[in-house]
Amino acid sequence: MGDNFSNLLDEFKAKEGIRSDAALAKSLGVTRTFICAIRNGRKCMPQTLQDHISLRLATDVAAESQLQDYVVKPSPKSYPIDLTVIIAAATRANGKCELCEQPAPFLRANGDPYLEAHHIKPLGEGGLDTVYNVAMLCPNCHRRIHYAKNEDDDKKLISGCKKCTYKF
Repeated sequence: MGDNFSNLLDEFKAKEGIRSDAALAKSLGVTRTFICAIRNGRKCMPQTLQDHISLRLATDVAAESQLQDYVVKPSPKSYPIDLTVIIAAATRANGKCELCEQPAPFLRANGDPYLEAHHIKPLGEGGLDTVYNVAMLCPNCHRRIHYAKNEDDDKKLISGCKKCTYKF
């Protein structure tokens, strides 16, 4: 099984233009030791990491460049995000806010529903940029989740994100 994981890692490195396992580990948010253990067959790759890499490999570069128009420009305190994660979360949401379950409040110029990506566990607090940690919210719920701090809302989002059925 280690060979399959190693091949997946190599394919990901090639697509992303990553030269070393250290850089690969950094881009995936894991340690170099963990990457080595996967390659040597001492550890299995977690399903969430497999899904993340598979989704990233399946993403069309042209489609990703179109999404750049919808990404908020980073501030000095922001972290790089993976647009494929946003695509998968938006697909899972299917045009509805994952908190209030209402349809997106309006459509973008291209006809896509307007929802905002929210990291349930913030990247600055060690959260991962994976489809299992990102919920698509309407603007009102996005503000609510940041300022109201309702534990039931957090539990609902966590539960919903674990049900991701995005097909790679």
